Amino acid sequence: MYNYYRKTKRIKFIYLTDFYDVNNRKELNFLKTKVKNNLKKIDKPLKNKSTKRKAIINKKSISKVLFPTPYFNPFSQDYILNINALIKIKELFANAIYIDTFKAMKNHNNSKKYHHFVAPLIINNNYYRVLITTYEIQESSILHIKALRVEKIDEFKNKTIKIEDLVKNISLYNYENESFDYYDLQKMENNQVIKEPEIIYYGI
Repeated sequence: MYNYYRKTKRIKFIYLTDFYDVNNRKELNFLKTKVKNNLKKIDKPLKNKSTKRKAIINKKSISKVLFPTPYFNPFSQDYILNINALIKIKELFANAIYIDTFKAMKNHNNSKKYHHFVAPLIINNNYYRVLITTYEIQESSILHIKALRVEKIDEFKNKTIKIEDLVKNISLYNYENESFDYYDLQKMENNQVIKEPEIIYYGI
């Protein structure tokens, strides 16, 4: 799987205009129900423009993104940001840049691979990057959405962001050795790069 882009390319931010804040259990349930219903309406695979790969979000995916761990704080700002961003999952995955792939943990199913993508997002005039984790089993042509993580970044006046700024110092969980790896554009380009004049393909 390879990204394809021009060195001068800038990526447009996706806008989330209907952000739902949460202050109590009733508001939380409303937001979760809204997000769940929106995700259920996605009846076609999502397509990533950069890699041409397709991904689906099914009942298992929805359950995983809404309930990421057995013990988590549903009122934390990180969680509220994450589930709000799910409203824009189609646009985010479509415009996301592929970063890297890791196999499953040691002594587990090594045919399972985790693919990481990142996309820019604006919420209430604040700027974020959204890390999207997908997985595939046994070289399947279809990816499965597994998780989504929203991180705040610096502001960009032109409503666009360079790829190198989008991925700068991003951390990915390496499922193979159970640790975090940090990325920037140089590290990504060193990963099996194919170059043409002003055009780069990088990935695995």
